[in-house]
Amino acid sequence: MKKFLLSIFAVMLAVFSVQAETKTYTYDFSKNTNWVTTKGGSTTVTAGSGNKLNDFYDKATGDLFNAGGKGYFNSGYFLWGTSGAYIELPTYAGEKITNVTAKSSSGHSTSVTVGIYSGSTSVVSAKTWSTKSSLYSYDIPAEYQSEVLRLQVTNSKNSQVVSITITTETTGEGGGETPDVPVLETLTTPVILRV
Repeated sequence: MKKFLLSIFAVMLAVFSVQAETKTYTYDFSKNTNWVTTKGGSTTVTAGSGNKLNDFYDKATGDLFNAGGKGYFNSGYFLWGTSGAYIELPTYAGEKITNVTAKSSSGHSTSVTVGIYSGSTSVVSAKTWSTKSSLYSYDIPAEYQSEVLRLQVTNSKNSQVVSITITTETTGEGGGETPDVPVLETLTTPVILRV
């Protein structure tokens, strides 16, 4: 009887694994009116080179960006400067960043090089944004996916961005909005029932 019950239990046993959920966040840098000076605030950031920004927030989501006091909005893009200038990306509770894709403007230098950094550490080698109005994609190595990341200019050329798309995966930590979904896996060991 004991073997029978164990056999039944083995048949009914399901092995669960946690499947990461992928999310995509897209931020439009083509209009300063999409951005505010304080989280949840209504004061739109002012465009123009005399209005360089540190912290600024996506108006719709409240997500924080930082340009280290060098970047500013202009007509149709965000200019964040030359060598060492950066756009620090938002972080997401319970999620890790797996990819960052930036769309360049029609007026940036075709010699500008932009990489992904965590503080002063290069995470993804700089790419030359050689084609205007194009997408430049950066896959983030696993060991840096939970770090604070930034798009950073690595030479003295003009850098302009129209949009940034960030792809994340849930980590199961930090209370993300959507819980991890268990997935039923198939048993690989045959079970023999004897009665």
